[in-house]
Amino acid sequence: MAALDPARRQLLLLRELELAIYPSAAGAHEFFRDLYGWRTPTGEGRQGGILLVALGLTKKMALADPLAQIADAYFASVGAHPGWIPAWSGVFAFGMQVYFDFSGYSDMAIGMARLFGFHFPLNFRRPYLADSITEYWRRWHVTLSRWLRDYLYIPLGGNRRGRLILYRNLIITMLIGGFWHGAGWNRVLWGGYQGLLLVAERLPDGKAPQYRPRSPLFPLRWLVAFGLTLVGYAIFRAPSLADAGTVLRQMFTGAPGAQLLKPWHWGLVALALIAAVFEERHEWFDRLERGPQWAGALRSLTSGSRLPTPDSTLSPPAPASGTARCRTLPRPPPARAGPGPRCGRRPRRLPAPGRSPNRRPGSPPGCAR
Repeated sequence: MAALDPARRQLLLLRELELAIYPSAAGAHEFFRDLYGWRTPTGEGRQGGILLVALGLTKKMALADPLAQIADAYFASVGAHPGWIPAWSGVFAFGMQVYFDFSGYSDMAIGMARLFGFHFPLNFRRPYLADSITEYWRRWHVTLSRWLRDYLYIPLGGNRRGRLILYRNLIITMLIGGFWHGAGWNRVLWGGYQGLLLVAERLPDGKAPQYRPRSPLFPLRWLVAFGLTLVGYAIFRAPSLADAGTVLRQMFTGAPGAQLLKPWHWGLVALALIAAVFEERHEWFDRLERGPQWAGALRSLTSGSRLPTPDSTLSPPAPASGTARCRTLPRPPPARAGPGPRCGRRPRRLPAPGRSPNRRPGSPPGCAR
């Protein structure tokens, strides 16, 4: 086999890196774009990076870790927690844990990248506020969804060959996406479940449902979408297919049972929900990232400049002791009259405005006749 030329080898290497990086926290398109057009990070960019890192740490330590203890305890021994209340609460705890874990890690990675001058898009855009499974996948792990679309769904034909081919492509794409999450039959089954839900939403006319937050049916649509998402998490998190079947039976046919979540767990989730709804409507984090006046100190600190003080921001700097407050700069010496250009004569005074100079035709400007 003939050796590849350097340009072709570099192109293939970049393609392989793109396939490897794209499903991760930052898309390869954004990474290579910033890599080739890298600029020194600004104070505003560093400020946004610090805020994202702090937000990611809060999601991980204050929300994900406490909920992970509940989810791990339930799925470690499903038979020890019979009833639909522990089943739903355990699956709910895992759903919150996996979101705050992935979202927190992604925010920290994107924030640290901004500190070095790289700008990646946010990877999780409040997916639990979606009113359909299609909208959920538009918001959940955005780079993974793009990767599945660009490298699996579109090469298979997308929606260009009729509805049956569209439904087949959706199921195949999600099956492979489930296998990408781990080599287990429960992950593959979860992928097929997601594909069937996407097909069901397109059955009426082959079109994906649109996000309609102002619709009067939005609360019901949101509740159905969130419930179907939790059912998928029961399949995904269960250690085996047998345990997944046990959890699903308990969720829909079990006795009440005992509650696993404490009131303070619900309080943390409620605060996160309020913040998510407020961000969805008002984009408060984007405004905070752009920086109010109090963030000038943080921006100055991260950019390496001197911190502003009230005297320096509201009044000019005070003069040094023993010097006058105001000082008149010396006037420059008057220019010496010299010979004009090429004619060897002294230049005449400029005529008054509106009058033409009295000079020979063709002579340089400023020369007398």
